[in-house]
Amino acid sequence: MDEDDTDHDAPRNSVGSARMRSRAARGVGAVLFSGAVVAVGVFGYAGYLTIRVAHSYSSGITSTQDAFPDEERRPAQTQATNILLIGVDKACAAGGTPLAPQAGQTDSMMLVHLPADRSTVHVVSIMRNLWVPIPGHGFDKIDAAVELGGAPLAVETVENLLRARIDHLAIVDLAGLASVVDAVNGIDVRSDRAFTSAGFEFVRGANHLDGAEAMRFVREQEAFPDADFARVKNQQAVARGITDRVFSGDAVTDPSHLDTVVDELAPYVTVDSELDWRTAMSLGYRLYGARGQHHYVTIPTSGIDTTFGGQSIIRPDDVALAQLRDAFARDDVATLHRVGGG
Repeated sequence: MDEDDTDHDAPRNSVGSARMRSRAARGVGAVLFSGAVVAVGVFGYAGYLTIRVAHSYSSGITSTQDAFPDEERRPAQTQATNILLIGVDKACAAGGTPLAPQAGQTDSMMLVHLPADRSTVHVVSIMRNLWVPIPGHGFDKIDAAVELGGAPLAVETVENLLRARIDHLAIVDLAGLASVVDAVNGIDVRSDRAFTSAGFEFVRGANHLDGAEAMRFVREQEAFPDADFARVKNQQAVARGITDRVFSGDAVTDPSHLDTVVDELAPYVTVDSELDWRTAMSLGYRLYGARGQHHYVTIPTSGIDTTFGGQSIIRPDDVALAQLRDAFARDDVATLHRVGGG
């Protein structure tokens, strides 16, 4: 949240009415953490590697007891599993205090939904400028919840938005992106246009990126007239590139690659205390088992707006959002896929 945007002012009339269900708004944090979880899951199945991976996960990843709001304010548990993934711009605060106000601006936010039958995986992206009620603070951009109240308020805000319980939380510092990309020997992405960023040149079409190049590719905004939208498209391309590498046959059958993914990413991740290595192993197998049925959708939006204070915000599509909430309540993945634009 910008320092001068603390008045929570109401939006003016909409200055843009285009629906923005862009699946490009997937972000990178979900793929980074999902890749690590899949690695843990694959390793866990191989008994001779279980102890090694358990140690890497348990010793490297930070665990926090302070992840969720008070129980009486939360939706009921269901047979489905929802994991909230938050990508931040810099490392979590030292000492196991994730997402303190000084911990860095929220870069991306998404929900990974596994239905009760575990047949599919839906990654539901939440635009960081989405204008929503934040408990105790009025309306604001959803990414402000992190700075206003840390992880518990971020979880409560998303639970209120979707009327769905968050079972696990993972906070990923996107500084880990470069290490993960290098750990899988680079990734292949496609760019819609040629551009230059901080001395790195990217061509239109196919690009093979190392870690440093991937960081510039996802962070560049100034080179594009459509700024944030081009940036999330580039995040989509990197997300696909990492997914392709982590889920590829070569990576899965080569323990050194997957082990390195866990080792490299672990210092950049904070999880809730219940997401230990055994739980991660179980989730990893479910994610890997449904690897051909991963769907990316976006919270339905109605357009761009501007507040009286000059903030650029994104307004939710209330009708479609109600349908999405109902899909979560009924664990109806077909409706979730349709309403989210998947």
